[in-house]
Amino acid sequence: MPEAESRNIIEKFFTSVGAILDAPTTWVRDKLIVKYYQFYVKRFEDCVMYESPDAEKCTPLYRQYEEAATNWFIKYGDLGAYHNAKTAYMKQKHRLIWERRHGPVGCGVKSN
Repeated sequence: MPEAESRNIIEKFFTSVGAILDAPTTWVRDKLIVKYYQFYVKRFEDCVMYESPDAEKCTPLYRQYEEAATNWFIKYGDLGAYHNAKTAYMKQKHRLIWERRHGPVGCGVKSN
């Protein structure tokens, strides 16, 4: 049985090393996908320019834009100038701990 246990530890080690080496690559790929945030900004601005007197038609686009901005800030906001996959992971971890203790960010402190 100790043989199987040691093999399990070795597999866990190589899996975690693989994840650590893969994280920066995934980070770069995610940064490229973030360009969709700018897509929503452009769509909303074009709608406002086209529907200028009646901008209420652009409300759904504005909601999409606000949701994209919120999601962008959750992942990349307040990371500073020199950020990487590890700092983004730590930010996500701290946010999840905060939400578990106090409720969603921005809605006040959860009452006990």
